Amino acid sequence: LWSLGETVVPLVEAEIDIGHSPSNHVRIASEAVDEVQARLVREGESYRFHQVSESRPTLLGGAAVDDYLLQHGDRLEIAPGTPAAVTLIFDAPQSILIGDLLSTPGASSAEAGQASKIWRLDLPANGTLHLGRGPDNDLVLPALTVALHHARLELANGHAVIWDTENTSGIFVNGERTRHQPLVVGDVVRIGPFKIVYRGDTIEHQDDSKSVRLDAYEVTRFIGRKQILDGVSFCALPGEVLAIAGTSGAGKSTLLYALTGIVAPTDGRILVNGVDLYESFEALQPLLGYVPQRDILPLQLPVQRALHYVARLRLPPDVQSEEMDERIDEVLRSLDLYHRRDVALGSLSGGQQKRASIAAELIAKPGLFFLDEPTSGLDPGLARRVTEIMRGMANANSTVVVISHDVEGLQAADKVVFLASGGRLAFIGAPNEALEYFAVDDLAGVYPRIESEDSEVWQKRYEESALYQAHVAPLLAPAKEPGGNGHHSVVSHPSLFAAGRLRGTTAWRQFLVTVSRYAETMLRDRRNLIVLLAQAPVIALFLALVAKPIDFQPPPAAAIAQAAAFGIPAAKLAAALPIMLAATATWFGAINAAREIVKEAPIFLRDRLSGLRVAPYLISKVLVLAVLCLVQTLLLLAIVAVKVDLPSSGVLMWGPLELWISLMLAAFAAMGIGLLISASVGNPDRAQSLVPIVLIPQLIFIGGPNSGTAGQWLSYLTVTRWASEAMKITAGVPYKTDVGGFGGSELLMHWAALAAMAAVFIALAGVQLLRRRSS
Repeated sequence: LWSLGETVVPLVEAEIDIGHSPSNHVRIASEAVDEVQARLVREGESYRFHQVSESRPTLLGGAAVDDYLLQHGDRLEIAPGTPAAVTLIFDAPQSILIGDLLSTPGASSAEAGQASKIWRLDLPANGTLHLGRGPDNDLVLPALTVALHHARLELANGHAVIWDTENTSGIFVNGERTRHQPLVVGDVVRIGPFKIVYRGDTIEHQDDSKSVRLDAYEVTRFIGRKQILDGVSFCALPGEVLAIAGTSGAGKSTLLYALTGIVAPTDGRILVNGVDLYESFEALQPLLGYVPQRDILPLQLPVQRALHYVARLRLPPDVQSEEMDERIDEVLRSLDLYHRRDVALGSLSGGQQKRASIAAELIAKPGLFFLDEPTSGLDPGLARRVTEIMRGMANANSTVVVISHDVEGLQAADKVVFLASGGRLAFIGAPNEALEYFAVDDLAGVYPRIESEDSEVWQKRYEESALYQAHVAPLLAPAKEPGGNGHHSVVSHPSLFAAGRLRGTTAWRQFLVTVSRYAETMLRDRRNLIVLLAQAPVIALFLALVAKPIDFQPPPAAAIAQAAAFGIPAAKLAAALPIMLAATATWFGAINAAREIVKEAPIFLRDRLSGLRVAPYLISKVLVLAVLCLVQTLLLLAIVAVKVDLPSSGVLMWGPLELWISLMLAAFAAMGIGLLISASVGNPDRAQSLVPIVLIPQLIFIGGPNSGTAGQWLSYLTVTRWASEAMKITAGVPYKTDVGGFGGSELLMHWAALAAMAAVFIALAGVQLLRRRSS
């Protein structure tokens, strides 16, 4: 407190200088204060005051003080009674730093290696504490993944209940998401990256993202009877770059999928700061960042726009656009991409695209990064730049786990894990230790050495080495000792996706973000959009060339009677135009959608890990593609109408409108087929090649007279039959062996069949997306 007002200064450092000079930790711009007035030195749970100035005393209770252990509420005065007077009030119990885990006596093995500071907050006997990102909270949790007012802790007569007041990012008690829950002593609450431990009359809190340790214990994976990983154990510490390398088929990607929660191991455990990843994935997810080998941002969007959508998906809804843009700009500057922020990702170099993917992960400031072959396909200069970025992340105390074949990148790692075939552990250690262990001159020589002998030989040799005793045995030792905690005991895990363990923003917000992103992506891909839209007028012109003005008119009664005399059904007199229009609309829907999911499979997978639900994502595709189908079918019908006389009145409404609805529903149903194809295949080219195979039966089994019993039954499964018959009903054109069936109920039944097909195919596409685990 002084003449210019009040300033609150959190005490964080172990030693804090107070004075007038700008070089002090706490600067007081008052003439009553000396250049260096005093020094605070942390002592236990408080600070000891040391007077430095000899000319300007500091008073406590009216007496000068030179050396004193501060107590809560102490008031230190400098030049009291003068206009320049300064008062320092020590508020210790509200937020006391109680130590680093590295230096805390008796820290558990799970805590070893962490440098995140633990703070203690005294709790009143009764009252309410508010927790959140906003500065007006009682406990401020400064992270963008935390809402402004995220939770409240209600205290009454020794009892505590925590409430989630934000309900998107969630609160987690002992790993389980909850809206509200009574707390007992020892309960662990997680809000964003923060870990809060309830101690009864106090809570201890720390930012776990500042220091994340990863432990893998006997991770094993079988696919059928084939073993992909064989009991792999290792740890990665804060400030380390751990590289995973090995021969082809050694299970590197499978191991990475297990570490990130994409595909669960058959046996074994993965711990993040001592907590099982698969038991508490939602709670731990804010600590994790994952950059797959393929791009996780739409290439059509500018860098800043792509990152803006990432931020909107992963951050709470109360984070304003200005805050997002500020964080995005900060990340881009740190990766030397700010000058390229308005350039489309597809126009960047390979190294810049990889840095943009890393930027997407840095937005939320996770502490544990996984990168899958980040230097793949880059020239040596760009590969070195990416390696330098990973080293910079580790220097900032992040934990970095990377799959790499780049020799320079392996050499720059702190530890290297080499896997032999069958996922057997052949080596863990520093790069220079690998050179000595394998007796090679450079790390590239390790690969032929591993392939020269059976993988079981390398596994056994390493287990008998001193390096194994240094790097692996200490991890496994606690559970083997009498009374060991067994935290790495082998257990089976369900798939995270199958269990539906998702977090993040609301489904409605996810829909708004994904539909906006998809629409902008499509609009910016002008060449593809022009090709899709040009299909309609081109095909319509072809149809107009062969169509006749009377193609939507029923045949004359005399012609029907004459044909009946020869046993020819009236339906055979109908023109082919309705069938060609139906087939064209079916083509539009299927070809529009066939590539739209599979082409961005890595984006979808990464967003799924961050909490994206399948339904909002799929509906965003449906909505944008539906608009495209509406425009295409409208252009198709409008151009054909220049040549053909359309019925002026239908059975329910204006005739041309009925025809358009029939074409739209046909396109929607086919769009569902295209989405199902796209969700079921592994690459866009395969999806494209399947479209004709799926659409040809739509023409073969279109129904009609003389199509045979089998053909008739199969025609009920085709879009073209229901669409062409719906248009014939509107025009009064015979479509059955007997004349009739032109009422409103028949038309509604056909429309319902098309709508049901669309719904079924879209739902099946959703099921396939739920099953999709990797790209």
